[in-house]
Amino acid sequence: MKFSTRHIILRPMEEKDLSILHQWRNDGDFIQYCSVRRYPVEYEEFINELQKDFKNDRHRQFIIELQKERKVIGTTYSYNFNSIDGYAFITIYLEERYRYRGYGAEAVALFLRFLFESYPLYKIYMEVYDYNQHALSILQNASFEEEGRFKEHRFFREERYDLIRFAFFQKSLTKVFEFLENIKFYRKGGDV
Repeated sequence: MKFSTRHIILRPMEEKDLSILHQWRNDGDFIQYCSVRRYPVEYEEFINELQKDFKNDRHRQFIIELQKERKVIGTTYSYNFNSIDGYAFITIYLEERYRYRGYGAEAVALFLRFLFESYPLYKIYMEVYDYNQHALSILQNASFEEEGRFKEHRFFREERYDLIRFAFFQKSLTKVFEFLENIKFYRKGGDV
């Protein structure tokens, strides 16, 4: 299943995406913003790591492409899915040159809609380190609610930083629908 706006496409991860995912996995920005892992790995180790992630807690993963160019620019995935309590966590990564253009907001909105419509979820979490001021600003302005702060949780570049957990509740999904309507949401090539 694919989802799209007039700017981006969100599609399931495929085998052809593994080399770019490996490249991003080793990118300093990915390590800084999206991972608890700290060091680059060889391709074979990445494949093993990814298989273990899907076996242990990775739930769904999508690739973010530019609509017109069909160029892969990022990924988003859910993990720690809990159908009994109704929550999951999500992470998003965009290549640096595609940030600050709204593509990330569109991808998260599409992914939130997909997850809430496909699974019995009450809320979806995103966790952000307090040095990621851009992401903090976006989440605070996009109906995500701060639910917790883990003080000095991450030791990075010789300093300690807080990890902030935000939740987006199913009851706020109408705001996602409004946002997607404003940017022309498409499913499987047709208007929704």
